[in-house]
Amino acid sequence: MLSLSEALDRLETALQALPRSLERVDLGNAPGRVLSESILADQADPPFDRSAMDGYAIRHEDASVGAILPISGSVRAGDPPPLKGPEPGCVSRIMTGAPLPRGTDTVLIQEDGEETNDERVRIVTSPPSGANVRWRGEVRETGATACAAGVRITPEVMAVLAGVGCTSVPVHRRPTVTILSTGDELVPVTEAPGPGQIRESNGWSLEALAASAGAVIQRRGRVPDERGALEEAMSRGIQSDVLVVSGGVSRGAFDHVRETLEGLGAEILFHGVAIRPGKPVLVARVNSCLIFGLPGNPVSAMITGRVFLVPSLCCLGGGAFERPEGILGRLTASLGSNGGRLAFLPARVRLHGGEWEVTPVPTRGSADAVNHALGDALILREPGAPEASVGSRVLTWVL
Repeated sequence: MLSLSEALDRLETALQALPRSLERVDLGNAPGRVLSESILADQADPPFDRSAMDGYAIRHEDASVGAILPISGSVRAGDPPPLKGPEPGCVSRIMTGAPLPRGTDTVLIQEDGEETNDERVRIVTSPPSGANVRWRGEVRETGATACAAGVRITPEVMAVLAGVGCTSVPVHRRPTVTILSTGDELVPVTEAPGPGQIRESNGWSLEALAASAGAVIQRRGRVPDERGALEEAMSRGIQSDVLVVSGGVSRGAFDHVRETLEGLGAEILFHGVAIRPGKPVLVARVNSCLIFGLPGNPVSAMITGRVFLVPSLCCLGGGAFERPEGILGRLTASLGSNGGRLAFLPARVRLHGGEWEVTPVPTRGSADAVNHALGDALILREPGAPEASVGSRVLTWVL
């Protein structure tokens, strides 16, 4: 059976071989997407010398403590650069963002000057030369890279794109996903379950997980444990970039996912990983479609979805393939020894006194979605890990 690291290696290699599609979107639809091209600045930033503070534009040579200087005019943000600045020995009022008047080189902030009743200002504190001035091009010059290809568009990046007039944004296309939940026992969330039935929940949680990774959900459906129905549904599903199937990946008499995939000509990348929960997880490929066969228990489906599906969707959308990474935190409750597989245990974390505290969340196993939902992190327990007492450090993946 593959280790988690080996399985992720195979998955990352397969992802590198899959095609990527590009498109352009309006600036308003760009948040969360990944840039496919670098964006160049159409002008210098700042585009002119301007004040960083409210105060007085002054020649530094005139800014000696105790000097009383006449105030000659004022400049506001949005005004054109003055054709003529104050005479030597004079100052101009200036607002934050306003262009620096000709001949001045420093801004005396308002708090460092005292105005008199006759339109003059006394220097209380002398500023350094060039203080409180943002010089033309100090951030970047015209033609410099404003945003590099591969950057995910955050609210901060949106400000940069808007600042350089990028209204049509080149991005990687979001991957499309089909989600299928298998099982004769499943009924829609709108129905009351009969004897032996349960409401279908994996499709809803996996849809939310895939959407959080930037995917477009094309369809979501339930499929009975019947080979023909599964083959028909999966044949349609592999028209998406990614097909996710929950349930039917174990070795039981009614688990038909692997044999159905093989009948469709799929290449099985791996089937079974030494993790708990989620051991039966399956990943395959048909042409350019990546298929994830996730266990049917809700906790197993969510953990394998986070470990394998989310980084794959991020990668297909132009981002990085990110593996589970943990912080070291101190346990607030003890843990028993671990078995022979890497275990993911639900927990809650908080930063206290500059250190992470990790509180395990007791659960009743991989079907206990209620208690699993109380966690905001997963403790990663190595195979064969001994008991861990209160105060011990454990590797914890913050979700």
